[in-house]
Amino acid sequence: MRTLRNLIVALALTAGLAGTAQPASADSHTGIFHLNAQEQRYVTWSCPSDQAVESYSISSSAHVSHWGFEWRNNHNGFRVVASNDSNRQTGQIAADYICVPASITITQKITVPPSTVDGGHAGSFLICPASHPHVGRAWASVPANVTYTMSVYVDVKPERARFLLRNSSLIGASAKTFVDCRVHPA
Repeated sequence: MRTLRNLIVALALTAGLAGTAQPASADSHTGIFHLNAQEQRYVTWSCPSDQAVESYSISSSAHVSHWGFEWRNNHNGFRVVASNDSNRQTGQIAADYICVPASITITQKITVPPSTVDGGHAGSFLICPASHPHVGRAWASVPANVTYTMSVYVDVKPERARFLLRNSSLIGASAKTFVDCRVHPA
């Protein structure tokens, strides 16, 4: 009977019962910095505080170069050192970048059968969307008679979390599983 239950759970998960989320909305930004002749300085581009940079491209005018790229504030922004090598002309450096919510939470409500039905076992699989492929954290909200174990899979992309729930009561129960999915690893 346990083999049959495992087969049913596997079929249910592959049939689309796994929790997923829709891609988050994205905002495009452009930031331009002007440099005087012979000026060298850090330039920083940032998203709003609850967002992260999903992608970027940097361009510059003649005589302006840049190096030393680094992420800032958990991928909320980035900076480079920009230098205008011209003795007479001003220059500029610009970045086009896309900001998305830094993390999204996906949930799945699951019914856990009573202990008299196949031992009261249920399973839940939450898969992060491609726009937010990294698991930040995972947890479940369960009633007192339900216990759970959780596994997070980071060796596959997008990352995912699996929950196995067990009901010790003679009455069925409802539970919720949650995963915070992030644009960049935590």
